[in-house]
Amino acid sequence: MAQRENHPTGTGKKDETFYLKIYFPDPNGLADPYSEENSTKMVLIPDEWNQINVTVPDPAALRVAGLRIDPFNTRGFVSISGMRLVNRATGSPCWVSGKEEEGFSEGKDALLLADGD
Repeated sequence: MAQRENHPTGTGKKDETFYLKIYFPDPNGLADPYSEENSTKMVLIPDEWNQINVTVPDPAALRVAGLRIDPFNTRGFVSISGMRLVNRATGSPCWVSGKEEEGFSEGKDALLLADGD
């Protein structure tokens, strides 16, 4: 299970629905391990902290490629307070994000800023 909290602040239209998408890797994906079929979309409540919990359908695929998170479907800022991967069977964390950028990489339209506190 992957868990994270984020706080979206959009600059889109008032009636726009905000969402994030998480792409799970497909070990059989030839050039690109990510596809719409292996993704999930969650609606976000603007200007509030949102807690997101998802189950990774094939945890072994994380050995091939990591999760891809598209945190926002429009222009804006998303603050992620933390992320962790939890072993569903034991409830123990397998990975927890720290204050460093370790374990993250940004895509073409993203900028990663780590909190220095």
